[in-house]
Amino acid sequence: MYNQKELFKQCIESVCNQTYTALEIICVDDGSTDGVSEYLDYVSKEDKRIKVFHQTNQGESRARNVALKHATGEYITFVDCDDWIDAEMYEILIREAIDNDLDIAASSWYKECKDNGGPVTNKKEVFAGVIGHEEFLRYVYMRDSYQGIAYMWNKIYKRETLVDERGLREFDESKKLGGDVIYLAQAILHAKKIMYIDKPFYHYRIRENSGSHTKLSSSMKDWVESYEYTIKLLKENNIPSLTIDYAKRFLAYHAMEGLKVAIENSDEQEIDYFLKKMNDNKEVYYSLNTDRPERIREYSDLLGMLQ
Repeated sequence: MYNQKELFKQCIESVCNQTYTALEIICVDDGSTDGVSEYLDYVSKEDKRIKVFHQTNQGESRARNVALKHATGEYITFVDCDDWIDAEMYEILIREAIDNDLDIAASSWYKECKDNGGPVTNKKEVFAGVIGHEEFLRYVYMRDSYQGIAYMWNKIYKRETLVDERGLREFDESKKLGGDVIYLAQAILHAKKIMYIDKPFYHYRIRENSGSHTKLSSSMKDWVESYEYTIKLLKENNIPSLTIDYAKRFLAYHAMEGLKVAIENSDEQEIDYFLKKMNDNKEVYYSLNTDRPERIREYSDLLGMLQ
């Protein structure tokens, strides 16, 4: 966690109050300055399941990697410090994981924001039972229809699913944004049995000043590069082309958002970078947004303004 003391109190209480109690709770303080460090030391004395690590501010990926180095559990999951979870989340996911020998157990989530908050629903019928990674990836990237399925934090992962030749797989610390895009794809590609529970447990708080709402075009490049690397992984693992195209659509979307920031910052070099990525993925973006003409219009208008 980095600051957000009051929000973190709700977060850690929701984790400690899980009906599934056999938890190892690893908290990494990423150089907080608002008193959350001292609060964290206090709660770790009250609940011996909590392990605390303090570091200078080095970013989310570094903090996650520190936690992974100390994680000993058979299953691993992630919670952002400004979010919270329902009390029965891990009990239900763990039960399904054990009963069905799952590599990943996933659930839906709540969007918490000032406007239009509430449970996230899937527009199309979601699969029932256990499926493999190829099918699950399609659901992850078809996010217009299956909004409840993506993201790192609405899942638990069997430890072996996150292991590579060096141990537990690390997040790419060079990426300020988008590192979880790569990590999630890697985890799913290593999973053989996955189940989705169509019930929300995780409360994702949307804040305008969070890292995902950056106004730095250099950080927006991280999103694009993360999807480029993810697409490379999907191709190497012979994932169907339609799923790859849906991943490309996300790349194109983040290139468009990056271009807006670059224009706002009058950064000619970044403008050229994002413009090229948009042109390279234009046809895929258009073909997969035929039901959303306003998206195509925005994309086309932005390209037309600069070409």
